[in-house]
Amino acid sequence: MARAVAPDELSSDQRTFLLYGPDDRCGDAFDTEEQVEAAWQRHRERILADYAVGRRPWAWRIFDRPEIPWKGYDRERAINWRAGVLGTEERIELERQWRRDFEAGRDLKFIPAELLKAWKAELRRQHQKEEPRAEAAAQGPQSA
Repeated sequence: MARAVAPDELSSDQRTFLLYGPDDRCGDAFDTEEQVEAAWQRHRERILADYAVGRRPWAWRIFDRPEIPWKGYDRERAINWRAGVLGTEERIELERQWRRDFEAGRDLKFIPAELLKAWKAELRRQHQKEEPRAEAAAQGPQSA
């Protein structure tokens, strides 16, 4: 049986349940599915505000956007990015993180392929612009 808490509060187990879903640690945090959904609706904004960039808690996937597939932690951010569910600031911050990863050559398999393609094309264009300048500099001053 769930521990009684004030309606505007969540117990630790209830919060864990909303974040990660039912499991042995917090399976009895709520007595009914209706209580789970009511707690989510009441605490949704606060939980989302504290959540990691590009990620969403279990309750969001179940109650708000059940049509968005859960394909694991590693793919979650790219799926949410593609689905267009991130706010503008969150999307920009996530793309900044991915760009840093791209430039450092790490975790590329977690970056959406369409971003990788665009960034690689951008690097090729920059490289092509730099090549003629480098060749001209190597030739030195031209005599008249």
